[in-house]
Amino acid sequence: MISSHIKRRIGNPRWKGYFPTCLRCFSHPLSSAPALMHTAASSSAVRFLSTTPLLHNSEDLAEKNKKSTHDVFCPECGKRFFSAKNLENHRRSRHQMFIEATLSHEEVAARETNVEVKKLQTELRKLRRDIRTSKRQRQKEQEDALKKETNDKKDSSSKTPNPMLYAAALPSTPAAVVTTEVSQSWAAQPHRVGTNARWCAVGKVVGPVEYGVLQANCPAAMPDYETEGGPPGPPAVLQFSLEVRNHVGRALGQMKLTCAVVCVRYFLPQQENGTPVLYSVKEGDLLQVQGYYALHLSWDMVSKRAVENVVVEAEVIRVLHSDNTATSTASTEVKLEKKEEKPTPVKSKKTSRRKKGKKKLNKE
Repeated sequence: MISSHIKRRIGNPRWKGYFPTCLRCFSHPLSSAPALMHTAASSSAVRFLSTTPLLHNSEDLAEKNKKSTHDVFCPECGKRFFSAKNLENHRRSRHQMFIEATLSHEEVAARETNVEVKKLQTELRKLRRDIRTSKRQRQKEQEDALKKETNDKKDSSSKTPNPMLYAAALPSTPAAVVTTEVSQSWAAQPHRVGTNARWCAVGKVVGPVEYGVLQANCPAAMPDYETEGGPPGPPAVLQFSLEVRNHVGRALGQMKLTCAVVCVRYFLPQQENGTPVLYSVKEGDLLQVQGYYALHLSWDMVSKRAVENVVVEAEVIRVLHSDNTATSTASTEVKLEKKEEKPTPVKSKKTSRRKKGKKKLNKE
């Protein structure tokens, strides 16, 4: 007999999973355990005895394995794959075996049309490119023609130079005509040893501007300028030192200011009568120098040896800003005279607090 409290527990939904519905195989910790053993034996029999029938014929089994694995193994190297797609990729990449798939007529026609469309697209791109280049060429030709017309009009209207361009070093006398013989004689001079290294910089003229003749290591009988009545000898040279400041990047976000003083030489051409052309370059002018590096031998007074000195041989000198020292000195003199003429200012009667306090103490 089952007690009343166990019946109550069986009816309760909370204890539903703990008690079986069938009272025959019911077991309790206080009751005997044969019911549990019976249920375990029945479940194991169902689990282990319910199996599928095996194939006892070995030939049928081998044929089945062949059918299932024929498309999965590679016929070249015997490698196994899980799908025919992987096998196809493997044969294409490793063994260069291109397997032609069975395509329909519609797919073949679509592929052919795609190839034709691509060809037409490439031809269209080429045509568009040619049209663009031709348009650009026409625009350039039109711009060049307009520039020529404007330049001709300016030359015909006025002979004044363009104010936007920087003025070159202004000659005080008319310039000379440089012939091929003069240029060859300049190239044959012993003073000019060009290194073919281009140099262009903007700097300020430091120190006095020297104008003279190079006489060191120069044969006296060598005519540098083949002119009528011109004296044979070394060429006339304009020489000055140029202070060039430049910013060089040291590291990320850091700049280094470099200051170099370069010796600049300008070989002056001569006029027909033999007198050289003088140029107005003064100390303090801001110049743009364009030329080549050159090596010159100079005599060192300390070591008593010939030393190679780097000099820049200028081709073009442009004056960016000229320093008018004469006008500045005159203006300073006028200012000083005006200051002297002014009357002396009269001191105000206001006194500070400290002075007032001292006066009171003295009165007391």
